[in-house]
Amino acid sequence: NAIAEAVNLDMADWWEPTAQGYLNHVPKAQIVQALKEAGPDLADDGVGALKKDVLVVKAVSRLAGKRWLPAPLRRRFSSVAVTAAWSWKVRPFPDTTSASR
Repeated sequence: NAIAEAVNLDMADWWEPTAQGYLNHVPKAQIVQALKEAGPDLADDGVGALKKDVLVVKAVSRLAGKRWLPAPLRRRFSSVAVTAAWSWKVRPFPDTTSASR
């Protein structure tokens, strides 16, 4: 995570849930939860009652462009990791031009 934060990596720029790459491999409840997280209105029409194959097709179209990510791909901000990754920016350079030499 520290590296992802240091280079400002946002996986939503590179990944989107697809049937083959994600949705076919997780339980229905997880798909419905993804829809709820992506937008409160995306799961309001009883999609949880659909058969999984139909739910997957609907979820693919509803999640398209929403930038939703499963938890392992989400950025977790840690002030310690960010501080460590960016500490070189906050350290002042030694004053080599000082008259106190």
